Amino acid sequence: MERPAAHAKAAPARRGNHARWLLAGGLGQALLAFGANLVLVRQIVPELFGRFALAYAAVTLVLSLGTLRIGSLAVRGPTLDAGRRRLLTSALVWECLVCGVLGVVWLALEDGFDGWTALLLGACLGKHLAQNARGFLEREGRWPQLARLEGLAHLLSHAVAVALALAGFGLAALVLRELVLAGVWIAALSMAGAFEGARPRRVRVAEWRSLWGESRDLWLDGALEGAFARAMVLAAGFAGGERGAGLFAQAHRLAFVPHQLLSPLVSRLAFAWFSAEAQGGALRRRIALVAAGPLAGCAVLGALTAPWVVPALFGASWSEVTPLLQALSGVVLGISLLELCKMEFYARRDGLGLLCLRALQFGGLGAGLLSPLVMAAGNPTWLLCIGLSLGTLAALAASWWRLEQSAPQHDESDTAPLAAGDARA
Repeated sequence: MERPAAHAKAAPARRGNHARWLLAGGLGQALLAFGANLVLVRQIVPELFGRFALAYAAVTLVLSLGTLRIGSLAVRGPTLDAGRRRLLTSALVWECLVCGVLGVVWLALEDGFDGWTALLLGACLGKHLAQNARGFLEREGRWPQLARLEGLAHLLSHAVAVALALAGFGLAALVLRELVLAGVWIAALSMAGAFEGARPRRVRVAEWRSLWGESRDLWLDGALEGAFARAMVLAAGFAGGERGAGLFAQAHRLAFVPHQLLSPLVSRLAFAWFSAEAQGGALRRRIALVAAGPLAGCAVLGALTAPWVVPALFGASWSEVTPLLQALSGVVLGISLLELCKMEFYARRDGLGLLCLRALQFGGLGAGLLSPLVMAAGNPTWLLCIGLSLGTLAALAASWWRLEQSAPQHDESDTAPLAAGDARA
């Protein structure tokens, strides 16, 4: 049976407690990732980071095209009784098996299949299984436990990566980091009961059709998101080769640090809250009001301090990251707020809104990629980053406008300020 509080409207105190736990977990994971990355960039050259980024984008593209977003269906669906849970678990297992076979075929056709790529594929499949299985625990509101489990998994994976990098393993350190993360995450979720009482079974054709009907908007956005991630890395590789892809990957990673901190709130918690409430516009506005100031500060501070901070932290060989990070200021400012809008689109099942969002992101990417060919001047990767920033801000403005225009009338169901901790760490 579904737990009583599964889809009830969260009380402000509980909502604030959940936000504090996940924001604390996000802060811990961001600090771990940042510290570990400082060691990795001093041990691994940009070309190897670029090679890893290209391989990772190829592997994850297959997953983005072949997933029904089972975890999101668990959170968004009307019920999660024992039968529904077993169906979703079975679909998830079959999904992973099919994506694994397709991944092998895809990589073989690209002539990019070797031992390390096979391990990376296995790691990504494991992470995909874990990321979707945690949806069962999110539906039950077990956010504090999830924060602890995910923190442990990231701690161990980063520790392994740092040890291997210091021992001179290079590219292997990046691949094995993902493998350890997937293994520990699955083991931790299993002990927490994410797979409890849900032995996989054969999924009938009619059940696949029903799941597809539920997830069409999620699938479309996931496919476009995967294609966009791969397009970014390929565009950076086109502009600057493996070295350019590696430099872009690090600049993009730095630009995403503020989003990593806020992601638990603007992504996972927001989606759960929006799915549980008929009207989410007021909640979206309050979260955005709290997040906008810190994001703007991070964007300005990052742009101003990058010329000194990047070489000091990463070393002289990574100094070319500086102009790329400055050009990604629009991403720093807008990506978390855009994610917040996306979660409300998910909860509303607004496929057209998601499509417009992705179209504007691709438009920015295309403008940045084509500008060197049109202008024949400047740093191509820098222009690509400018395009990404403009695309992010354009997508944010259009998504916000659409949500406001299509908001239900009298969306004042929860107009009081956020309870302490609702969106504050």
